[in-house]
Amino acid sequence: MKRKNPKFVGMSIFFILLGLLFPITSFLSEPFGASFFYSFFIGGSFVWLAVVFLDARTQLTIMKWERALPTITFHDDIAVISIPRMAAFYALSGPFFVLISIGLTPWLFPGAFFDDGSFPSIWHLISAFIILPTCIYMFFLFTSTRKISVNKSRTFIKNEVHGLGWKSELTSLNADLDLDVHHSDHMFELIASNVNYTRNSIFGAKKKEFKKKSVTIPNPRNIQLEEFLPWLFPEQKHLLPLMFDLIAEPRASSSSRSAKARKIREELTRRQEELRRK
Repeated sequence: MKRKNPKFVGMSIFFILLGLLFPITSFLSEPFGASFFYSFFIGGSFVWLAVVFLDARTQLTIMKWERALPTITFHDDIAVISIPRMAAFYALSGPFFVLISIGLTPWLFPGAFFDDGSFPSIWHLISAFIILPTCIYMFFLFTSTRKISVNKSRTFIKNEVHGLGWKSELTSLNADLDLDVHHSDHMFELIASNVNYTRNSIFGAKKKEFKKKSVTIPNPRNIQLEEFLPWLFPEQKHLLPLMFDLIAEPRASSSSRSAKARKIREELTRRQEELRRK
């Protein structure tokens, strides 16, 4: 799903400039001090975030190593989407390194951002209870492998995830699959009906049943989504341009769409409702 997207290119350039700003300002305040070398870690994290951003959301192809990319294979009428551990790590590595570099800063260099003269400071609390736990959660996500299997008639789906010390499986034999854009507008999702879900970990086993459950689809490189989705949803082929346009439009913020994205979402919803009434 490679598309020209100048807005995401502009955002990536901003992150690169921000990453370069950290070592420059640190050098001016403390040349070749400990904080100066650590600033390369923070700055490099923002630069790497921009690289992942450019590779995932624009027409540029930076990562070409197959083991770091999701793939689609076909077995008769079954399509299998495989996300190896390295691909999961690559997709999350940008935000992970940004968070871990910022989260460790108040512990390694107290007062680097602001110092209210107390310990623990507000920044210590934010780091300990929000940033670092998020990094731990992301670690368990990007050390997992994932495999999604669907059949062409859309009656079957299986989503298997194997991580360190845990695994989960989502299965439906009467799935009646539907397609939509995830609420984050970053990716597509398959919506399955009559779902059985199991999860096993060191903390025990868990089983649930759902009437509806969504499964996000990664962006494979060997077969583009522009080819795969019409194969699975031929009757929604006319809706795909709107869906791709919505995914390509950056959010105004993490919780709100831009005016253009809202118009696309409204038009997409209207056409989806028309299709379901037929």
